[in-house]
Amino acid sequence: MEQSIKPDGRSGRRRIQHGPDRRMLAVVDPTPPGEGFLPGELEPLRPEGRTASGPVTDEEALGTARRLERLRAAALGSEPDLPAELPSWLATSEKTVLAFDPRLKALAEAHFLLEGTNFARGVSGLLHDLVAQPPRDPAWVRAHHEAQVDRTAGAERRRASADGDSIEAKRRALAALRVKQQRLERELEELGADTAIG
Repeated sequence: MEQSIKPDGRSGRRRIQHGPDRRMLAVVDPTPPGEGFLPGELEPLRPEGRTASGPVTDEEALGTARRLERLRAAALGSEPDLPAELPSWLATSEKTVLAFDPRLKALAEAHFLLEGTNFARGVSGLLHDLVAQPPRDPAWVRAHHEAQVDRTAGAERRRASADGDSIEAKRRALAALRVKQQRLERELEELGADTAIG
C-alpha cells in the first residue's frame, strides 16, 4: 500500500495489483465508483458490470484512458497526467506499437493495397467499424480467435507439435534404454565378479 494524493487534492491509499507474470493489472483505490470516478477508471471494464448496452461510451473510454495513465505513471514512479476529456476526432494521430504475426501482416498489407489503401488506414477503418458496434461476448471472442488461429496457423502448429512430440518421445525412449543398459552392465559386472570368486 502507498499513500497517494488524488488529482482533486483528496488523499487515499492505493494498492497496485500484479498478475502471475508480474505485469501490473490495476491500481486499486478503495474509493467506491460513483464518487467522481468513471466506469473503467479504477479497474478494467467487465461485461457483467456494464450499464450501457450499445457501443462503448465516451465515459467508459475516458475512464479506461485514466486508469491506463495511472498504471503508466505508477510503472514509471511519476504522477499521472489524467485526461479530463477524450481527444477530438481531429487530433493528430498517435503512433502505436502493435505486434502482428508476420504472415498475417503481409496478407493484410496486400489486402489493403488491393482495396486502394495502406495498412495503417485499413486497420484504422477496422477500428472505426469495431467501436461503432456493442462489445461482443468475451466467450465468443475467445472461441472466434481460437477458430481463426486453427484455420490459419493450426495446421503448422499441429505439424510442429507432432514433430516435437515424436522427437521428445524418441529422446525419452533413448534415455530409458540408457538406464536399462547401465543396469544390465552393473548386473554383468556383478555376475563377472561372482563368477571370478566362485
